[in-house]
Amino acid sequence: MIPWRLRGERLLPLLFLLSISLSCTDMGIAPDQGWQADHSNIADPQKRWEAYAMEDYDMYQSRTCFCADGGKRLVITVRSGSIVNIVDPSDGSALPADRWGAYKTIPDLFTLISSIDTTSVASFQVSYDARYGYPLRVFVDPSRQIADEEYGYETALLQ
Repeated sequence: MIPWRLRGERLLPLLFLLSISLSCTDMGIAPDQGWQADHSNIADPQKRWEAYAMEDYDMYQSRTCFCADGGKRLVITVRSGSIVNIVDPSDGSALPADRWGAYKTIPDLFTLISSIDTTSVASFQVSYDARYGYPLRVFVDPSRQIADEEYGYETALLQ
């Protein structure tokens, strides 16, 4: 016969494991599924993007302009909603931090889009990713009379 104290010592680890397993059960709260979630049914692209609540992501971005690095496809690393690194994937070189201001996070792109007065520009075009809602392409031509002042962004998420 095993004394109660010894049985209790064996019982404690079992109770501990049982309490841990019960604390991990679904209590009706959906876990954050991040990129695997599907919010493509949300019509407004910005609200669709916001539904994913992503603040950490990597993306390709190129600026369409007659400017430094114009047309160059770079990898932008965003952490906690801010750009923390920009790398040229063709050679692995990092873009100096003093040139990061020309690039945009996804929320920055939405801010840019909402700031454009479409009645006062010669051309404004934007397209959005069907699943995540982020702007794939933004293009602005402020004036028909001025050459080479057009600008834009082309973006593709790497996740």
